[in-house]
Amino acid sequence: MCRCIRLILCPIMISLIVFLGMALWSGGDKFRELGEKAGGTLETISEKLADKADEIREKVRGKKKKIDEWKTKKDEKSLDSIKNLKELKKEGVF
Repeated sequence: MCRCIRLILCPIMISLIVFLGMALWSGGDKFRELGEKAGGTLETISEKLADKADEIREKVRGKKKKIDEWKTKKDEKSLDSIKNLKELKKEGVF
């Protein structure tokens, strides 16, 4: 039973990891290329996979942009606090 599960789950997990890697790395372009080369029904399946890969890539890019915005805001705030500390030292508070 365990061997049967392993034979089914391992290829599925490997396929999922490869799909996510390709989706993050190149979006849906590689899937579209594979579909054009294969033709037929594989072309429609690869088109669906390519669309999903594009969605994943865009989501990741959006999250990355938000994180970069937060980092710049944090850096600006820390610079402001450093300036405030320097002013307080000049005034003799610290």
